[in-house]
Amino acid sequence: MTNYKKNLTTTTTLEFLQDQDPLFLIHTNVSDKLLGDHKHGSLCVGGSANKISINSGVKSKLFEISCIETKEEFEAWPEALSFYNYYGNFDRDEAAMIRPFRFATANGFILLENLFGTHTTLKFNPQFRRWARCKFSKLFTVANTLNDILIVKLLEHDYLSFHSACVEIDGKAFLFAGLPDTGKTYSTIQLISKGANFMSEDISLVNKKMEVTGLPFTATMEKRKKTGLLQKLRAGLYQTIYKQNFSKQTFIDTEHYSGQNICPRAPLAGVFFLSRGPKSSKPANSKQILTDLINLQNLEFSYSRNRLILSSLFFNRRSTIYDYLEKEKELVKLMIDSVPVHQISSPDHTGFYPLIEEVISKLF
Repeated sequence: MTNYKKNLTTTTTLEFLQDQDPLFLIHTNVSDKLLGDHKHGSLCVGGSANKISINSGVKSKLFEISCIETKEEFEAWPEALSFYNYYGNFDRDEAAMIRPFRFATANGFILLENLFGTHTTLKFNPQFRRWARCKFSKLFTVANTLNDILIVKLLEHDYLSFHSACVEIDGKAFLFAGLPDTGKTYSTIQLISKGANFMSEDISLVNKKMEVTGLPFTATMEKRKKTGLLQKLRAGLYQTIYKQNFSKQTFIDTEHYSGQNICPRAPLAGVFFLSRGPKSSKPANSKQILTDLINLQNLEFSYSRNRLILSSLFFNRRSTIYDYLEKEKELVKLMIDSVPVHQISSPDHTGFYPLIEEVISKLF
C-alpha cells in the first residue's frame, strides 16, 4: 500500500473556512437548497448560510457576488430594449428577465447588474426562484445562473473552472478529468485513504501559472450515498417536481472524510483523463485530448447558453461569449502543454487509481 508523505502546508477544514485571503466571495440571503444545484460549492459551509469564501493565496479578492432574493417589484426600464422577455440598454452593465405569470399576483424576475465590475449583483424574487427550480420550467435555476456568472468572472481573471477531481501529493496537484460517474470520486477517495490530501471532488480552478485552487465543498455525492426505502420514495417525489437531486452531500460530510487535511492550493503536476475501456495507461495525444477536454467542459458547463449572460454581453457591447469560450480553450491548451497528461482506461470505476498510482510513482 502506498503511503504519501503529508504536505506541511495543508490546512484543516476549520482553518480553510477561516481563511482571510479569499479568491472570491459570495453573499446570499437564500440557502443553496432553495437556489438549486450550485457547481462551485455549497453556500452553507462553516455553519454560515450567508457567505462562502474560496482560498487562493491572493492578497486581495478578485470580486464579490451578492445573490439576493427580494420581494420588491421590478418593472423593465421605460427606455429598455427587449428580446423575448429579456431587457437591457446599450452600454449599461445590467440585464433582466421577466417571467409573466397569468394568474399570480406578481411576475417573476431576475436582474443581473455589474457583471464586469468587482461587485456583481444577482437579484430575483421568490416567484422566479420557485418556477426556475421546477422540473417543468425551461429557465436556468438561480444557482445555475450564479455558477455561470462565476465561470465568466473567473475567466476574466485567467482562472479556468475545470471539471475534475483533484488531490495533492507531496506538494503537487493532480487532476482527474472524465465524464460523470466514470470513477473520479472513487479514485480520489482511494488516494486520500492512502495519505493524499483532498482538494476537489468535482471542479478545480487552474490559473495561467498552473496553480490549482481546490473547491472542496461541491455536493455531488448523492448518487453514491446509501438510502433507505422511505428516503428513496421522498427523493423520487422530490425529483419529479424539482430539477436538482434530493440527497446531496459534500465529500466533507460523508463517511469517507474522517478529518484529513484539505490542501487549498498547489502547483499542477499532472492531468489524468479517465475513460471506460480495456485496462491501459498511456500518454495522451495532445490534439485529441484538447478536443476531448473542451467537449467535456461544454457538456458540464452552461455559461455559453445562459440567456441572461448573453443578454448582458449584448447590451454591454464589451465582449462576446466566443471571447470566453476562446479564453477557456486557451487555458485548457496551456494546461496540457505545461504538464504531462495521461489517458487512463478501466472497465469499471475501481481500476483507475492503481494505474494513477503507478504513473505518479514513476514520473513524480
